[in-house]
Amino acid sequence: MPRSNLKNQNASTIDLRKFAELLGYEFRDPEILQRAMTHRSAGSDSNEVLEFLGDSVLNYTVTSHLVGLYPDTKAGDLTKLRAKIVNNKDALSAVAESLNVVKHIRVGGGFQMENETAVKNLQANGVEALIGAIYLDGGIDAAIDFIKRNFKNLLSTSPLQELQDNKSKLQELTQLRFKSLPRYEVVEAGGDYNQPHIYVICKLNGVDKVFEGRAKTRKEAEQIAAEKAFQYCHSQ
Repeated sequence: MPRSNLKNQNASTIDLRKFAELLGYEFRDPEILQRAMTHRSAGSDSNEVLEFLGDSVLNYTVTSHLVGLYPDTKAGDLTKLRAKIVNNKDALSAVAESLNVVKHIRVGGGFQMENETAVKNLQANGVEALIGAIYLDGGIDAAIDFIKRNFKNLLSTSPLQELQDNKSKLQELTQLRFKSLPRYEVVEAGGDYNQPHIYVICKLNGVDKVFEGRAKTRKEAEQIAAEKAFQYCHSQ
């Protein structure tokens, strides 16, 4: 990442006004935007609290979006899907780069702008702080609108298939390589209503190794076993 594009600076009021136009949101209180764009290395009135708030608002927005898209999906899968967005520094950094966030963040002289990981974190945290600032200034609807506009590529994809479709991927691979289908067997089913457990194995023609899956349901156990089998076949 070129250092020339990541210089330390004190963003002026004019710069922030132009930045607000780029964000597509007019702040009632410009000081909130100023604070959102102040890293802790630049002073005590930093964006850490706004970052914390923005992270919560982003979690809420993405969770609501995913539940609306996949109402019958298990909470565990929804948690994984949400993490792909809200815990993804690359995704947050990409949003920050599209908005040129790093140009407007004030940092102290000790901040290592040549450190790409530090800059990526700076950008990601800056986006979360912006969300928090917009929430405080304009309310939840304004924050959600900002998130939907700037995260639309992430929110419009369907990552659920990537998480749940290991059996289909394995089936396609084994038909091509072995001219046969995987076989799944339930080895053990036990537990009670609150703590069920299923132990499944997956077998492939031409492969001596068996692949295990343990979960609360047969469907989940088969997906786990299929993923292990798929990874094994790819490594051979």
